[in-house]
Amino acid sequence: MSAESESVDLLVVGSGPAGQKAAIQAAKAGRRVLVIEQECQVGGACVHAGTIPSKTLRETASALVSFKQRSANLFEVKMSPDLEVASLMARLEQVVKAHERTITEQLRRNHVERWHGRARFVSPHEVDILAVDGTKRRVHAQLIAIASGSRPRAPKDVPIDHERILDSDSILSMTYLPESLDPVVDPGDALELYVVSGVS
Repeated sequence: MSAESESVDLLVVGSGPAGQKAAIQAAKAGRRVLVIEQECQVGGACVHAGTIPSKTLRETASALVSFKQRSANLFEVKMSPDLEVASLMARLEQVVKAHERTITEQLRRNHVERWHGRARFVSPHEVDILAVDGTKRRVHAQLIAIASGSRPRAPKDVPIDHERILDSDSILSMTYLPESLDPVVDPGDALELYVVSGVS
């Protein structure tokens, strides 16, 4: 261990649900815990790009379908052809911020330290943390939990350009609804968009 290293019992790379739970469990057991997150806010891909945005869209769809059913189809639930996707996701920022606050408060309440930066292994028990301002710090940890989340799969034979061919992240940043969608790999987010919008 180098003289410049800080020492912790558990280093957690990533602050999504898995990293959060690992950090809090160790902290409750009396361990010194440090969480590294490369994004400005906690929550990881789950909160910011994957599960939470996708499920928020699904809940919007469910509410619209439920309204139609409970009104005995007296009211027509139909999306305008020039509807902006942002209007379907009006609650998204609210929901994401609520998750961020909850995770941040849980980490703070359990005395879990949090650093903003990217982690790189230099030995089995040492990690360099590169901050956004270019500074580097080294951490020695008895245990290291890698909870860095996931990113959309990009098959070599599918030229994802984020305009006409989208992945599960970029589908949630469309400006307007397309006339049609054809899921190629993972249909999850596309199907939720079908339900809420009536896209064919």
